[in-house]
Amino acid sequence: MKMTAYRWRSPASLACLTSLFFCAVARAERPATNPADRQRQAWENVIQFYGDEDTNEWSLRIQDRNVAGRATFAMLELWRYDAAAKRWNVIAKPHLIATIVPPKEKPADSPEDLTQILYRLTEIEKGTYGLWFAKWRAEGVNGATFIRLGPARAPRKGGEDEKPPKGWLWEVVPLSLNEAEMRMIPDPRVFCVEDAPSTRPSR
Repeated sequence: MKMTAYRWRSPASLACLTSLFFCAVARAERPATNPADRQRQAWENVIQFYGDEDTNEWSLRIQDRNVAGRATFAMLELWRYDAAAKRWNVIAKPHLIATIVPPKEKPADSPEDLTQILYRLTEIEKGTYGLWFAKWRAEGVNGATFIRLGPARAPRKGGEDEKPPKGWLWEVVPLSLNEAEMRMIPDPRVFCVEDAPSTRPSR
């Protein structure tokens, strides 16, 4: 079975590199100016969402070519966006530890596609759609992966060029397996915390 990595380079393009349906969003950011952010960006660029929509085998992985040495990965929390309530809800806190190893040290039962599975996203059910935010830690560096299952494009309704309030962003929100809308949503980096602020935008 072939597993495909779904990533999105530019939030302006509204298109996945390999699919228009399933993708993990690699959000464009300005180059980091401090070492901590540079480390976070480096890990977020190589830890990817993989999936097979037929078998519903979703996972976070790293490609062998991006492994520089042994490292510890911890899956911390998985959040899902509630489009009706306009808020993020935590659905799992696995705190599962995995070890990233050089390719030559991989177990015999490792995937054949030159990747290493860091966490199996069994919480995502078959045939579902929506937005998820996976929070993890790699070698002591906190990072996250933004995941969308559903249409990756939506018709423009106007207003999308308006700058959103602080802590909010424009995003394609799947409403079904075949329908999505461009909406303003709470930024998961701000709101996916236990003591999150109110999800009511204020200027």
